[in-house]
Amino acid sequence: MVFPEKLDKSNCYVNLVIAEDGLIVEDQAGSFDSHKRPVPFQLHGVSRLIPTGKMGIKVAVANDNTYKYETIIPISDEWDTENLRLIGFIAKTPEKGKDTAEVYNCTELNLKNALSTSDINNTRLVIRDNSFVYTEPNASLMVYTLNGTEVENKNLASGTYVVVVTPQLGKEFAQKVVLP
Repeated sequence: MVFPEKLDKSNCYVNLVIAEDGLIVEDQAGSFDSHKRPVPFQLHGVSRLIPTGKMGIKVAVANDNTYKYETIIPISDEWDTENLRLIGFIAKTPEKGKDTAEVYNCTELNLKNALSTSDINNTRLVIRDNSFVYTEPNASLMVYTLNGTEVENKNLASGTYVVVVTPQLGKEFAQKVVLP
């Protein structure tokens, strides 16, 4: 939780990290069996990409202590999307080095449910009577505002929403949709 009296609105940086879990390496230093043969070693939290750079990207904070940051992040074919996480945090970046940085807020998203190229490229998500409908029977929908608040999928106001679709067959996916 961010306490408004602590928030330095002139010094807020968004930081993003794509991390992968479950990587198996064969040549980890110190990973040998009793016969001094290398053994597979599993790594977690491997930083694959830091799209905002190591110090982050400055964001403008509104009077109500909200901010907005949008980006497109390339996902390499070499990465296992089943094991990817997006870690995001807002931090105060000090001028005298990163040892005194203050993290205001942090969140994490497991990307295995948010990424599904087959569903995104062949979407059946439509807008009908100011609500979202997925044309496959028995699919469930959850609708969120951009700040993460779940809203009822009925009589929605114009704006941008994140719709999480759980089809009866296939992977759950999320899609950002603009409701005119």
